[in-house]
Amino acid sequence: MSNAFYINSEMFDEVYLNIQCEINYPLTIVNRHLLFSDRQSDGLIVLDTGSPYSFHRNRSINIAGDHYAVRDNFYYLNSSKLSQIIGRNINIAGLLGMDIIKNYQLWINMPHFGNCLLFEKPESSLPRIAYHSKNVYMGVPCISMVINGFQTQLVFDTGTPVSYLKKDFLDGTPVSSKTQDCSPLLNRGVFDVSLHTLNVSINGGTFDVDFGEAPDEIEKDFLIHHIDGIIGYDLIDHFRIIIDRGNILFPPQGV
Repeated sequence: MSNAFYINSEMFDEVYLNIQCEINYPLTIVNRHLLFSDRQSDGLIVLDTGSPYSFHRNRSINIAGDHYAVRDNFYYLNSSKLSQIIGRNINIAGLLGMDIIKNYQLWINMPHFGNCLLFEKPESSLPRIAYHSKNVYMGVPCISMVINGFQTQLVFDTGTPVSYLKKDFLDGTPVSSKTQDCSPLLNRGVFDVSLHTLNVSINGGTFDVDFGEAPDEIEKDFLIHHIDGIIGYDLIDHFRIIIDRGNILFPPQGV
């Protein structure tokens, strides 16, 4: 029996169609980063559910008709550095984190699900029932899934192009490939990542994910906050997802 929570399809259709026309933000995906325009910025905004804070070079973000005053950086990260990390001459104006996302129901629809973000205000509420999710640290959501037969808790982070897992889960599994990543919060440049292909089961679905061996600094954070890893793009590439004021829900996938 699945532990996933499925929203009633008729209710989903009605709410989805009502908000789609009003606060629909088309997605741009570059190097597995989710970007959108708030229609007032000179540049794109990175969607990052793994960041507790938002920032913008103009210290202002507008979402669904709401205005937010934000900082212009977060630790070592600012819009200029984000533009360099994402590359391809993309003009990045800022980053949308959980301090703002938590105020909405955020509907994430990848290209094969409609290619847009929908921000719904809480007045038109879906049931506050989440699928195995909790706030793990400063409002950043965490989600349960089974990986290679083991129950795990992973941070749901749309800001990372690479999924990571604690080394305990990777020991004894072969390296399937290698990639590169860059973590601005570690204040380091590009680094090599060894990937291990593991089986993931969640929401009635089973698929393979390439998990990276986390740098020591990230591994330490896993231990401190009692989490097993990070997943973002690899999850939303398989499922339409709603973040309902910090809680994660799986709506009907065929809508």
